[in-house]
Amino acid sequence: MIYFYDKVKNAIAIAHSGWRGTVLGIGGKVVKRMKEEFGSNPEDIVCGIAPAIGVDHFQVDIPVVTAFRQAYDWADKFIYPDENMAERWFIDLHSINEEILVNEGIKRENILQVKTENGTPGVAFIGRGDYNLLACVTIRGINNNSNFKGELKGCDYSVGWRWHPTDADGKQYLDPEMPVVCFESYIDMMSYMSLKEEFGERFNDGCTYIATGSATKYKAVLEFAKENPNINNYEIAFDNDDAGNRFSQKLIDQLKEMGNDATRIVSEEKDWNDDLKKFKGITSKSIAQRRKEAMSKNILKISKEIL
Repeated sequence: MIYFYDKVKNAIAIAHSGWRGTVLGIGGKVVKRMKEEFGSNPEDIVCGIAPAIGVDHFQVDIPVVTAFRQAYDWADKFIYPDENMAERWFIDLHSINEEILVNEGIKRENILQVKTENGTPGVAFIGRGDYNLLACVTIRGINNNSNFKGELKGCDYSVGWRWHPTDADGKQYLDPEMPVVCFESYIDMMSYMSLKEEFGERFNDGCTYIATGSATKYKAVLEFAKENPNINNYEIAFDNDDAGNRFSQKLIDQLKEMGNDATRIVSEEKDWNDDLKKFKGITSKSIAQRRKEAMSKNILKISKEIL
């Protein structure tokens, strides 16, 4: 997704730019349409390119590469041959979309992407407090070669990251009968939701979720309990390690002192993200390692067939 905001005309736009949309130059077409509809000056438009498939994941074949090369004479700057497979390439969609926007007059400094401190792509998880104001922002690397985890300075850890179920009209609500499931990190919260879906449960039903940022920042759960005295069922799903177990017990004791019911639920592995990866059969191997292993198996299979 690409987000557009004209800070002078106070106009916004949004476009989905997958590989086909990128070949068609959808980002540039949106800029042209904003000029027509709102009288926008491209230099006043700020663009945000949302996290998407990374260059090390987006492997393509001849038809896709040909489409990009026919669309842009500069495309080869962002196309990289796969050294392990013939007639396969990797394409940097983020950079191509950025180039398209710059060619339409958007200032490069006005094109924003979520990145880690070392410049690799990342995804941001945003927590909001009263009046929908930003409370916490954490960034996690999504590149296979990056294990980056970090939070922006000034996060309000008394709020953390909260997720409430929604009704049929899409409105958030709190049900006193529902448990509040508490995690250290947003990625563990999402992994837990995914596991519920895998086992036939709707993650949107039956729970409120809170991520604190770490086991030591469990104050977010206590603050939530103070704000919502009618809710008194808490499940503590912190990491299955020494720190997670120790601070889970501290949190459980303090919640019970406040008159709440609180229990510990534990992942099989170190955390819920590891449980999800185990369930999916995902290992920590890089894409390149997996590709080499697959090629080796194919070579072995062909050799046996020839012999």
